[in-house]
Amino acid sequence: MDFEEATRENREINRIITERASNNFLYTDYEALDSLPIANKEMYDVIKLKKDTLVYIDFKTKLKIEKDFYFQNNHDDTLRLAFKSPKNFNVFIHDLDTEHSAKENFKSLKKNGRLDKVLVEKINENTEFLSYKIVTDKAKFNGFALCFKSKGYQLFFEFESEKMSKDILKMKAVDFLSQNLKRAN
Repeated sequence: MDFEEATRENREINRIITERASNNFLYTDYEALDSLPIANKEMYDVIKLKKDTLVYIDFKTKLKIEKDFYFQNNHDDTLRLAFKSPKNFNVFIHDLDTEHSAKENFKSLKKNGRLDKVLVEKINENTEFLSYKIVTDKAKFNGFALCFKSKGYQLFFEFESEKMSKDILKMKAVDFLSQNLKRAN
């Protein structure tokens, strides 16, 4: 192996490590995030919102994210964006082009944690609920996800909490979407 090959291999390894750390960054407790230096947050494209903010999910849909939430928008692999509330309520939004099942894709999206008890409930041809537990190197979280499918495209809204029960989390997720999803003009 020559120097150039070794350098390329080293860069690829560093990219993979950074990507994994980036995808797991919001599993950090909200208060711990508050205490981190700004440079650490900037490294993973995480900011604390100073006001309520609207972000586009697609051409027709916007999502309101409230003031004081931590917001991550780093466009790595399939993670479109993520945010964390002051009450440690995490939301991750992934999207991908695929023909695989929602469950298969979801497991690959959550490859950096240990998934447990993934249950899928089909709502209709284009929508599925997934409930799960995920263990990261930081803690254990209950999770609830909605997968919207259309012509080989899947969009996942994932809601996770270390403290909420699955039932409360499901209600909070549906409530959050009903209050914060907006039609774009």
